Amino acid sequence: MKYFYIFLSICLTAIITVLTAYIIKSRGQLEKAYSLSGLKGTAPYAKEINEIIANFRYSGLAMFEREDVYLSIDFENKIWKLHNLHRFDNKGDIILEDGKYGTCGELAAHTYKKIERLLGKDYDIKFVETAQSGFFLSPKASHIVLYITEKSGLWRGRDKKIYILDASFHKYGPIGDFEDYLFLEFMSTLPFVERKETDIAMPLSKSIPLLI
Repeated sequence: MKYFYIFLSICLTAIITVLTAYIIKSRGQLEKAYSLSGLKGTAPYAKEINEIIANFRYSGLAMFEREDVYLSIDFENKIWKLHNLHRFDNKGDIILEDGKYGTCGELAAHTYKKIERLLGKDYDIKFVETAQSGFFLSPKASHIVLYITEKSGLWRGRDKKIYILDASFHKYGPIGDFEDYLFLEFMSTLPFVERKETDIAMPLSKSIPLLI
């Protein structure tokens, strides 16, 4: 019995040694992979882009304070409409309230125009509808961020680097920093921006408004 316990101790020690070596090796490979895929380090033009989004405020309240914004309800067609919510300048670009207030779509669209000159030559920029575990997890909830992809990665023989820019929450970095985001639908532009829609119309059963 004594020798049996000695034998078990030796086997256990050997197993622990092998597992420890495997974990150390795997961790090193994982860190190397992360480094190569761009999950570590800063994002391109981080200083300039963070300066652009630093003053943004995720809020729709400032829009409702304008006298030309009002709510109507069409009971016959069962829709509600918020009039004159979005504004565009003479170039067709979205206007933020006081230059800083907007919803996620407006902030993303405004940011897109600001960074297009910085990144457009070397990176593809798309809008993506996301779910985010902290604030936008409901099936009816959606959040808009920018999905930035390096153009030249594949022909250089390596994976493309991908970055996410969330102007609403002032977050910008490699996609690995956004593990709590679920990317749902990719868009080259936002429909309301493309059509220059100033109003929002919804079925009465969706996003029910409060009419005072």
